[in-house]
Amino acid sequence: MRGHLANRLTSALYREAVYLISEDIADVEDVDAVISNGPGLRLALLGPHMNYHLGGGEGGYSYYLEHLGPSQEARWETLGQTSLTLELKEKLIQGIEKQNISMTELKAKRDDSLIKILKAKKANGL
Repeated sequence: MRGHLANRLTSALYREAVYLISEDIADVEDVDAVISNGPGLRLALLGPHMNYHLGGGEGGYSYYLEHLGPSQEARWETLGQTSLTLELKEKLIQGIEKQNISMTELKAKRDDSLIKILKAKKANGL
């Protein structure tokens, strides 16, 4: 199997994000907002398995897998496939440019936030 674990997992998420944009289900800004304000927040603290363990409530991961696993599998069947065509690449690039933030400002905000997240994780024993 090719690829590092983190790259493979990130690629799976990115492929679906690009697919949703290619199908005009969402735009770049929407996808980024949904990820960074939803699962991205939780994933910064706990991995997917521990998050789903919490999602199972008092029954934990076994409850989640037993009762919600089938709906998860149904969603897996609908995940999209896409190719980075010239038209799609342009759509993605325009979506980034539309947000009108310099690389310097974006890097500074990201790095400052990452440091704060790491400090919070350490303070909370995560």
